[in-house]
Amino acid sequence: MKISVDPTKFRTEIIPEDTYEVTITKMTRKMSDKGHMQGYFTGIIQSGEHAKRPITTNITVTEDSLWKANQLYKACTGENMPQRDFENEDEFLDWLFEEVNGSTCLAIVQHREWQGETRINVTFKGM
Repeated sequence: MKISVDPTKFRTEIIPEDTYEVTITKMTRKMSDKGHMQGYFTGIIQSGEHAKRPITTNITVTEDSLWKANQLYKACTGENMPQRDFENEDEFLDWLFEEVNGSTCLAIVQHREWQGETRINVTFKGM
């Protein structure tokens, strides 16, 4: 199959600061530089000028950062995460994705500077 690459058609602009209705559709994972598992959760913007564009944020699986996982869970379900033990980080991420996959919530996008680049911070909120 022939593939043509045209760098002039790459989307390089970051999504503007705003609140977007998104549906959670994907989760990938990778190990952080500090050796912690991270889940990258992607929501697709549902309407407006940026409809169908993805917004991705990471959730690091450490006890100190589970608040962010709870934020996503609560935005999608209306409740806090239940008390539960997991065998490992992968089991936790699989469970969280199963709970939020296909759910619609609000993603509040804010910009920040990091190492000379503009990045986005995403906060989740219920509808």
